[in-house]
Amino acid sequence: MPGKTLDNTSRIYSILSVDDSHLIRKFVKISLKSNKTHRLNLIEAEDGQEAYSLIQDACPDLLITDYNMPGMNGLELIVKIRNETSFNPIPIILMTAENDEATITQFCQDFNVMFLRKPFMKNRLNELVSDSIKFFYKD
Repeated sequence: MPGKTLDNTSRIYSILSVDDSHLIRKFVKISLKSNKTHRLNLIEAEDGQEAYSLIQDACPDLLITDYNMPGMNGLELIVKIRNETSFNPIPIILMTAENDEATITQFCQDFNVMFLRKPFMKNRLNELVSDSIKFFYKD
């Protein structure tokens, strides 16, 4: 709800940000600090493999992942998460600067993932995060 302010007693939501670019992870962190609707705790990973290990240790409430990364890319990470039933309900935002929008859009529909085109505005990222939390956690 627009205009909703942060309630100090509200739950803290853990968000895993996955990107091989330190600058993008820093921008995500700065962007999410401006979220006035929810209390957020950001965890970071440099690639899909590190992210998957973190998810196994402590399943986050939301995943924000880049598409193009060395090793396990964002699509491979998403498929792996969606194929494991204990992690399947995690809301996911896929970020990319890739131009193959039709393929990415179809992938997002097939795997129930939200899509965020890079470069993005911090307000748009916060909208997607807040919408995900409201939808999945009814907060």
